[in-house]
Amino acid sequence: MQGGRGFQQGSGRGRGCDLPQPAAGFQSAPPTKASKLLEGLLKFTGLYTVDYVDVLADILPSDSAEQEGICFYEFLIWARRLRDLMLQDLWKCFKEFDTSGSGRIQLDVAILIAERFGISMLTDAVDELLSGLGLKNDTTLDFDAMVQFMGAARAVHGFTRSENEELSAAFQKFNYHQTGELTQLQVLDLIRYLGNTTNVDEVNSLIKRVDFNKNGSMDLHEFLRLMRMMREQAAARGRSLGPAAGQAAPPAARRPVDAAWDIASKDGVENFSIVL
Repeated sequence: MQGGRGFQQGSGRGRGCDLPQPAAGFQSAPPTKASKLLEGLLKFTGLYTVDYVDVLADILPSDSAEQEGICFYEFLIWARRLRDLMLQDLWKCFKEFDTSGSGRIQLDVAILIAERFGISMLTDAVDELLSGLGLKNDTTLDFDAMVQFMGAARAVHGFTRSENEELSAAFQKFNYHQTGELTQLQVLDLIRYLGNTTNVDEVNSLIKRVDFNKNGSMDLHEFLRLMRMMREQAAARGRSLGPAAGQAAPPAARRPVDAAWDIASKDGVENFSIVL
């Protein structure tokens, strides 16, 4: 991957990326280390942006004696670029499924799009989601509503309220020292406690993907993300066995960032025109 694809080259502090200048009188917090930017972006935008953070990683600034660090204004610029990448990818998928060109899709199509982005939901979870958004089962969604639908699905990791409560209670049961985090060994014990028989190597691989800050421990949100990834892995194995007689095969799964760089390279992240 070539660093800086899709971004204007210049003398800005973002390692070859020009940043807009703040308005006169803009007050900002003291700068922080550039090396903390990735962790800050993930905390601000959520764990589901981790693949997009990887896309930006090659062009993010690094600590150096010449730089004072990252100010809050610059952090907001990078967060905006990260969100733009996510929206562009979702927009491309939305247009692909909007075969009529009406700018609206049916609910079952929205569920398929969520599945493409790593969240397969059962009926109860969808019903709770719609209730929370004030939508009905026969509703159609425009792109703004689709963004809200995906955001709500990610917020609960595609689980029902009762599933989230059950998983959260199990997490706290193993949080012996009340630190809010579990070690990898504790996470493995918890997974066994929940009755999962997934291969240990597979679980360790997923844990490494979820532990984005590489601190060797896992908080509740990281754990719920891990449970979602394990659920998706199990669903993928089930789909690989083939559809039942008379049923159509589901659409092929893809990583959320399959097209992100193509879009960014073609249009430039700053030129993305959809504003929510």
